[in-house]
Amino acid sequence: VVVRVRDGSEHAETQEKLRQMANYDSLTGLPNRALFRDRLGQAMARASRSGRAMALMFLDLDRFKVVNDDLGHEVGDRLLQHVTKALTQCLRGGDSIGRDAADAASHTLSRLGGDEFTVIVENVGGAEDAANVARRMLEALNEPFRVDEEEIVISASIGISMYPTDDVDLDTLIRHTDMAMYRSKSLGRGTYSFFSDDLTAAVTARVSLEGSLRRAIERQEFVL
Repeated sequence: VVVRVRDGSEHAETQEKLRQMANYDSLTGLPNRALFRDRLGQAMARASRSGRAMALMFLDLDRFKVVNDDLGHEVGDRLLQHVTKALTQCLRGGDSIGRDAADAASHTLSRLGGDEFTVIVENVGGAEDAANVARRMLEALNEPFRVDEEEIVISASIGISMYPTDDVDLDTLIRHTDMAMYRSKSLGRGTYSFFSDDLTAAVTARVSLEGSLRRAIERQEFVL
């Protein structure tokens, strides 16, 4: 009889590290873009089965590049970690007060990269519930962030789309949310906007105009 014993703990630890690297952001510990898409797909499937609405939000920090350029990437990284902590705290259990456990909203916070975050909010009653979550996040970021002798005041722009009202396709829902976020930027930042059909029309018109201008330059159709 030959008995062979092998300690698999080191292999298991390596596999777990690889899983963390593949699915989570190394700076903030939040789900990354790949895991976000997976969880969004799962949330959409649950919303479809339950008949309850789901909100998708894109949050982009305003003027984050200025902080990075003026104070350095180290300060920028610490600011992103501060934002992660502030958002996590304000989302944790915020919508379960006075509601049954089955009806409580649940949140998934992710970081797509740079200064862009996403929030999946399940079991929302409607647009007003989603707006309340957005307002709470904006308020959470109002608290000044201190780094050594520096005090940094930040704000964010948030775009919101609703499932299944705005679309039932994952990529289209993401695109709609991104468009709503850029509308918030254009409104002066520090606010939130919902996706609407006129956003699609505006983007289509802009793309068409840019194409026409590019062709006009190539054909030398501009005259003084």
